[in-house]
Amino acid sequence: MRIMVLAMVLTCGPVEAEAHDFYARECCNDHDCRPAMSGEVVQVPQGWRIIPTGEIVPQWATRRSPDGRIHRCSKDADPKALTICLYVPDVAM
Repeated sequence: MRIMVLAMVLTCGPVEAEAHDFYARECCNDHDCRPAMSGEVVQVPQGWRIIPTGEIVPQWATRRSPDGRIHRCSKDADPKALTICLYVPDVAM
């Protein structure tokens, strides 16, 4: 049995965690969060501007993105819907 399990682990290789694994429940309903599209979210002195909605999310209201990418949660992952949560990488202004 141990040999079979070891063989399965070795043949599957390392599994990269999906981004969805780190989204907080209050941000996502299993389909509301996704990596932001290029140019959708830009850093501004006040925090982060969501281009499709014009919202400004202050830095203090963001969450840390563990994969170094920007992730945005909005109703049904619609880019034109208001932001529920915003995950950003550690960056300096």
